[in-house]
Amino acid sequence: MKAIEKNTILFETIEPKLVADDDPALWRVALGVLADELAQRQAEESRGSVCAMVVGACSHWVRPHNSRWNAAGGFVYPDGYKDSVPELDWSVILVFGNQE
Repeated sequence: MKAIEKNTILFETIEPKLVADDDPALWRVALGVLADELAQRQAEESRGSVCAMVVGACSHWVRPHNSRWNAAGGFVYPDGYKDSVPELDWSVILVFGNQE
């Protein structure tokens, strides 16, 4: 499956979960990057391999009292982790098999 086909499938999978504040164009670009990465990794793997990824949204961001990481000018970071996994508002697990 080509990256463009994966991007379409990825977006169609998460589109029903998007809300009015979400930017569909941003999601399409982000999923396009993920689809390209997935296609590259699958090309390097042997036939019959399986790749999986979690895609989701997190509304828990930390930037209290102007504290921030200073690298690259500073930025906020997601908060709300449980057992090293972010607590996402919603998520989907996508699994792809390499059949080529």
